[in-house]
Amino acid sequence: MTSILTPRELANTYDPQKHATGAELLHEYREAMAWVEEHPNTGPTEAAEQLDLPYGRIYNWMKGSKPDLVKTCDAASELGWFDASIQSPLGGAFINLVAAVLSGGTIAERDFAPSFVPEPEIEDDVISAIETLGLSPRQIQREERVSEIRLESQHALLGRALVALGCPTGPKNETASVELPECLTDATEDQRREFVRIYIINRGSLHRDGLAIMEQRTMSYRRELADLFRSVIDGTVTVTERRIYLPQDTVASLYFEYPMNAENT
Repeated sequence: MTSILTPRELANTYDPQKHATGAELLHEYREAMAWVEEHPNTGPTEAAEQLDLPYGRIYNWMKGSKPDLVKTCDAASELGWFDASIQSPLGGAFINLVAAVLSGGTIAERDFAPSFVPEPEIEDDVISAIETLGLSPRQIQREERVSEIRLESQHALLGRALVALGCPTGPKNETASVELPECLTDATEDQRREFVRIYIINRGSLHRDGLAIMEQRTMSYRRELADLFRSVIDGTVTVTERRIYLPQDTVASLYFEYPMNAENT
C-alpha cells in the first residue's frame, strides 16, 4: 500500500532551528520518548547524557512539551491520514483538494491556511473532500456565483498536508515552483478523471471555438497538465505559451458536463 501522506513528508513542511529538516526533529523526538518510556525511573539529566541531547530540550519533552510539528503529526495520525492509501476515499479527497488549490485556491505563506474559491458546480466536491478528511468547512459568500471555502479550525494542518502533497504556498505564477503531485502517478483512473474534471471546471473559460485553461505558469507545468488531460480525455488537447486549449469537438465529447453558462468570448 502506498500511503497518500507520511509523517516525514508532513514534518518536512516545517523548518526547525538547529535541525536540518523537520523529519530529523520528528525522529529525534520519537526516539527520545521511546527511550524514556523504556527507562521510566530515569531523570532528565541522565536521559540527556544517554541520548546526547541538550538538557533543556529533554527536560521539556519529559514534562510533556512537544514541538509543533509533532503536534501536527499527532493530529494527522488521529484523523487516519497516515494509514490511508492513495487509492482510498481519503486519498481521493486529498487529490480533489490538490486540484482545487492548483486550479483556483491558495495556501497562505505565513500560516498555511488554505482557501478554496471553486466554481458553483464543484463547491460540493470541495466541501465533501474536506469533510471526508474529518474536518469542518466554512463557506463565505464572495460574489453572486462564487463563494470562498475555508476551515472552521485546523487550517494549518490541512494546508501543510496539501503542501506536503505538492501544493505551493503563496502566488502560483511563472516564478513559482509548481508541479503536479507525484501521488497522481499511483492514483486510480477514476481519481485522475476527478482531478481533471475539477481542474477544467474551475479553471476553464468557454470560447466560441473551444475551451481554454489559462495558465501563467511554466511551460513544463502546462505540458505536464496537458499530458494528464490527454490520459483521460478523448480528443485534442494543445498547449500554447499561455494556455491549454480544447477545441469544440473535444469539449462536446468530455466525460462530464462542462457548465455552458460560462461567458463566451
